Amino acid sequence: FQQSKLNSVQLNEGLKEIGAWAFSFCSNISAISLPESLTAIGDSAFWGTSLSSITIPSNVEKIGSSPFPYLFLETIRVTSGNQHFLIDSNILYEIAENGSPKRAIVYAVSNTASSVEILEGTETIDAYVFYAAKNLHSAILPESLVSIHENAFGSSGLSELHLPNSLTEIGDYAFSCCQNIQEVTIPNNVSILGEEAFAYCPALTAVTIGKSVPTLTDIFPESPNITDITVSQENPYLESLENVVYSKDHTKLFYYAPAKPDTAYHASEQVRELPTGAIQHACALIKLYLPTAVEHMNNWGI
Repeated sequence: FQQSKLNSVQLNEGLKEIGAWAFSFCSNISAISLPESLTAIGDSAFWGTSLSSITIPSNVEKIGSSPFPYLFLETIRVTSGNQHFLIDSNILYEIAENGSPKRAIVYAVSNTASSVEILEGTETIDAYVFYAAKNLHSAILPESLVSIHENAFGSSGLSELHLPNSLTEIGDYAFSCCQNIQEVTIPNNVSILGEEAFAYCPALTAVTIGKSVPTLTDIFPESPNITDITVSQENPYLESLENVVYSKDHTKLFYYAPAKPDTAYHASEQVRELPTGAIQHACALIKLYLPTAVEHMNNWGI
């Protein structure tokens, strides 16, 4: 039914599975009742519908990735007796075998809460869980958290961000278009930092990179007010010199803090490449001196 003009759907008892993308982009669907016989909901099954509430039946055992993205849900419920999913603070969780939450799946972004605490035990925040949660200013993340997936907090109202030390992965666009985040520290265990993870964050001024991030290509595009960026001295891959991030051998100039006040800058003589997004919005910079040995200047390198 993808992209159909359906505005009313009746799902009868006996239905066991709703497949991936089944009702995606059916923008006229504003309400749906899921039958008790249902056991599985596929990836992105209701992407782009107009649902404002959803109830997970008691027999549902499996919910795929991002089943309800781009929905402005007001309420989420789980029918009594379901042993696989729970609701806490308007967040739908998958439950591990030991009974603790392990995956945050969807959040009712239209509720008025300004703060949310994600349950301890949660290891993963799925893609788009808090996307466009404009009322959300603070999220307390558990020390069990390992991965934050694509666009998980994109376009949200977050102004406070404290990432736990347990975190190892931040997905593409995870915090993009967060207008109010001012500072971010990437924990030491993060080894995957996705493309444009902090893009379009105009209030962001200070960044600290932990010891495990191996590269810094196109992470902060259109975040023009970053003044300070530092890298852990224990990082074997990257080094920061006066708010400019290089590869450890200085052959790549990864990132020049755009709000750095210098009017002239002499890049390291070892530089051979400027990756995507290396120098952008450096409005104070009038003169840039690059070594003659530079071999590659990627798209949007300067």
